[in-house]
Amino acid sequence: MAAEIKAPALRPLPLAPPLLPGAMAGSRPYVASDKMQQALGFPGELAPDWQPKALAKMGELLGRYRSLRVFLDACVHCGACADKCHYFLGTQDPLNMPVARQDLMRSVYRRHFTLPGKLFPRLVGARELTREVLDQWYTYYNQCSECRRCSVFCPYGIDTAEVTMAAKEIMDSVGLGQKYSNEIIAKVHRIGNNLGLPGPALADTLQGLEEDVKEETGADVRFPLDEAGAEVLLVTPSADFFAEPHVDSLIGYAKVFHAAGIRWTLSSKASEAGNFGLFIGNYEQLRAIALRVREAALELGVKRIVVGECGHAWRVAYSFWNTLVGIGAGGRDPFARQLQQQLDPRYRQPMHICELTWDLIQRGALTLDKDANDHRIVTYHDSCNVARASRMGDLPGGQFTLPRAIIGAVVNRYVEMAPGTTHEQTYCCGGGGGLLTDELLELRVRARCRGWKRCARSPTSTASTSWPPSAPSARPSSARCCPTTASRWAWSAASTSWSARPSASTPNPNPHRSPRRSQRWPPPPCNPKSSPSAATRTATPGSSPGATRSSRRATRTSARPTSSRRRPARAAVRRVRTSAATWPSSAAPKSRRRACPGRSTRGAA
Repeated sequence: MAAEIKAPALRPLPLAPPLLPGAMAGSRPYVASDKMQQALGFPGELAPDWQPKALAKMGELLGRYRSLRVFLDACVHCGACADKCHYFLGTQDPLNMPVARQDLMRSVYRRHFTLPGKLFPRLVGARELTREVLDQWYTYYNQCSECRRCSVFCPYGIDTAEVTMAAKEIMDSVGLGQKYSNEIIAKVHRIGNNLGLPGPALADTLQGLEEDVKEETGADVRFPLDEAGAEVLLVTPSADFFAEPHVDSLIGYAKVFHAAGIRWTLSSKASEAGNFGLFIGNYEQLRAIALRVREAALELGVKRIVVGECGHAWRVAYSFWNTLVGIGAGGRDPFARQLQQQLDPRYRQPMHICELTWDLIQRGALTLDKDANDHRIVTYHDSCNVARASRMGDLPGGQFTLPRAIIGAVVNRYVEMAPGTTHEQTYCCGGGGGLLTDELLELRVRARCRGWKRCARSPTSTASTSWPPSAPSARPSSARCCPTTASRWAWSAASTSWSARPSASTPNPNPHRSPRRSQRWPPPPCNPKSSPSAATRTATPGSSPGATRSSRRATRTSARPTSSRRRPARAAVRRVRTSAATWPSSAAPKSRRRACPGRSTRGAA
């Protein structure tokens, strides 16, 4: 008897947004000055013979990294990555499609490094590296956050971020670097952190935090700096020292160490976990920044190195520290061997703060009261670099389970975000790749207001674990943040969901198919002035934990150096899709996550 064969149900296909060629051609960051470039060992300006130098650098990278050549050869232009990039969905510029952005380099690669491109350039889409092409590189490779979401859905596993990093390294080598990233790298080399916060200011900030915590809790929680003989060296982003709300993370770390009785310290030499060498694709800069951590660990004689919460910082620590500087097995120089002998082999090196916290919870070293947080409803946004380029704990998927386990240990009301927006499929917060510069604000606003598929943020009026809520009190975020589109959404009691009202003024992009809910283009206009995600949030009295602290902080803050760097807090991102989402999670192919070099589970080689 023949086996019964059942055809799978037809799934709705997404409607592609209308293309707006050149929509973001004028959005580009400032070019680094000659002093910034020369401080990092790059040419100060674009030389007359920049073209042969750029091609020579491309050839060097192709010979050094076989993966780069494979990624440039393997693409078949299937378009599976196109609708996975929220920068393309938000801007509708075709050159922001991951495949089109790759082709900016792929066309030059074919012209100079493949036989068909040398013989029949026009036939295979090959082209010369002209100044116009170089300008396109600078514009569009600086509109990629290197989050690698497109790589998850690529059937060939092409890592678009590696292509972007290679392009940025080539541009730096000929004197065309990005001001924001290169200026920050120079600050780390000169001072020790991204914010340029000198040692005396850092010590004053930590002393002020001790006073604030003492006033709030009555506990003598210490924030030690450069304390030799400590057990743990904490390496955390410099934003945790000063910026709101990041400083609450540092306060939380200190409370955990205090409650567990762990002697720890910060270092003025290694006061930065972030490593922008990753963003510009330069491993020499990446290693030089990471070496500061090794030097601090050797000077202070610590036994463990713990990394604070930062997506790309943990990716660098997990995947590169072992071979770059010998933190964990991998380094072979004398100082790396010395550090491996110094670190405690009973612990993973390095260790994420979530790994340490969960270990303390499991051992009963922390006393937690979940009921005290019943007034809070919490969700969790997976970091793109943590989710797709690293791991936590000893089991696969630990980078997903450990943070949620910690949240589950401290709250009773946890709401998981919508399928298709968590784990490997998470969206970038917008802070990677050097995109946090003010010149690219429009790009980030477009990506967040439109690119995230106009998903509703997690409602704060219900503790249900499913969406949509039973009460029609929460409309999708596009209806909330854009008053002009509020009338386009209607509540359906039968389907318990918000749906888009038919609009006679909105043409159907596909006349052969009826317009489905949430699939009409163009998207509703999002007014940046009325959108809560469009502008940089500033702390106001009564709206943040910092506003209730001692007034001494306000006095100290006025005397501290100000920072233009404001990274969006990942915990503040709230987005949940409605049941009528345009791209259903069932349509998403399985992840093709590749193995990372990893870190040693033992401190000694």
